[in-house]
Amino acid sequence: FSLGEAYHVPMVLFAGVVANGAMEYHWRRELGMAAESEFKLWQEDIERKGSINERLKRLRSGIQDAEHVIAQVLTAVEKVTNLLNWAEPALTAVVLAVLGSICFAVALFLYMVPRGVSSGLLMVGAVLVVWRRKEKGPEEAAAPPAPSRLAQLKGMLVTLYARCPNDDDLSHRWIARQHEFHT
Repeated sequence: FSLGEAYHVPMVLFAGVVANGAMEYHWRRELGMAAESEFKLWQEDIERKGSINERLKRLRSGIQDAEHVIAQVLTAVEKVTNLLNWAEPALTAVVLAVLGSICFAVALFLYMVPRGVSSGLLMVGAVLVVWRRKEKGPEEAAAPPAPSRLAQLKGMLVTLYARCPNDDDLSHRWIARQHEFHT
């Protein structure tokens, strides 16, 4: 059993890494806050014994918060799933084109450049990026900050994610189409 050449690896791993990172970030952020609030809820419950009604109200509030977090997580999973299943064809085409080009560029780089040279080039590039950030002149410091390319990319990704339908949106579309056909 062979994994193949080094230039095969990015084509396979890139999509998995991106999806895993995005979901990990979302889960860590959303579920971390929910777990912290639930811990505080139970800690308060232990520290001061209130009436049963107060406890039930706090428990109900905690359960509602957990349901809200679970709904957000499930919506995110649905959107990520629908992002690549052609539920929104134009959006899926854009995402696949971008992912494909990135994977192709990385694979081509790894295929064309020997392993030791590619590692050296990546290290030199990282050093240049850090050095350029530290070396800002007074003109750049006085000018109002322009949106960085990373911020623009983040804005584009947020827009793409917002355009991606979840399963409720898809079911509403299906019902609307069925209603149009029967009228």
